[in-house]
Formats: sequence, structure tokens, C-alpha cells
Amino acid sequence: MPVETIAKEQVSQLSFSREDVLLREEDRKARYHMLTKALMLGNNYHSKVRITFHTKEGPRMVITTVWQLSPHYVTLKSGVNIPIHSISEIGLE
Repeated sequence: MPVETIAKEQVSQLSFSREDVLLREEDRKARYHMLTKALMLGNNYHSKVRITFHTKEGPRMVITTVWQLSPHYVTLKSGVNIPIHSISEIGLE
């Protein structure tokens, strides 16, 4: 399925499922590690990352700066939150 790239301002209009998109625990740990790296890059260098995540409408991608990270959510530059369990991939820009 093709991944639609959207603006970070559109994220708050989407619906997320409650299921984790990653099945293996080691993949979940790697995802959190990459989000931690994205947070450091965003706060220290204002670097953007590509975040691919899954919604009830299908996969989406956003290119943005990560500003905060909690155990359950990642907060983007615009103050929009994405549930971590919905994120399948993080790529450096």
C-alpha cells in the first residue's frame, strides 16, 4: 500500500488504532531508540525525520522535527502527538 505524505498539522485529524504495528519486542525497542535519536537531532540541530505511522485510514508519513518523547507519544514541532505504537519506521532526513 502506498504511503501518503501529509503535513504535520493534519496529524491531529487522524484516528489511530490501539494495536501496536510492530509485533516483535526487539523491533519496539529499536523504534524507541530511533525516536530518542530523532529527539536529540531535533532539539540540538533542528533536524527533521521521516516518521511512517499507521492510522485507521491507512499508512501515512510526516517529515518533521521531534520535540518531545514520552513512553506513549512522540510530540512534533507543531505540538501534535503521534502514539508510539502507531509508528512503524523512523528515517533521518
